[in-house]
Amino acid sequence: MATYTKPLRPYLFNCYYQWMVDNNPTKIFIQVNAGIPLVRIPKECSGFTQTDGTVVFNISPTAVKNFEVREDSIFFKARFSGIVRELEIPFAAILSIYSQQLKFGTDFPHEQYYEEWIDNHTEIEEADISISDETADVEAGESSEEPDDGESTSANKRKCNLKILE
Repeated sequence: MATYTKPLRPYLFNCYYQWMVDNNPTKIFIQVNAGIPLVRIPKECSGFTQTDGTVVFNISPTAVKNFEVREDSIFFKARFSGIVRELEIPFAAILSIYSQQLKFGTDFPHEQYYEEWIDNHTEIEEADISISDETADVEAGESSEEPDDGESTSANKRKCNLKILE
């Protein structure tokens, strides 16, 4: 019977993220593999998927609310096209974290743990493939408080503000 160590990615992610937050950049980007099981891209931003199947999200404290690093994923609330969404991204799908202002970031190393995680979750995913409208992103300085009437106004309707990293 093989023994496995805990995956390194959550620890590295948390270390890099906390260091970036402590240095106050306005944008912290993560690159996400949208083809990984349990990853849902908001329909408002589905056109921002890169040709390699990845999407870039701004997860800085000014862009998201209720940010949590969980054991197997990160969770946050933000806005897409003025609508508050919840997004949970498994660590298996997070490829990198980067701050352009700090000129610092990293690609996360390959881990056998996540290959097995993907294999185990692919069967579950095949039973329920869809693009979620339960997710979001916010421009720096905007509030992600939900509108009182549950509808977005024309003033806060806009295109999704994901930026593709090159």
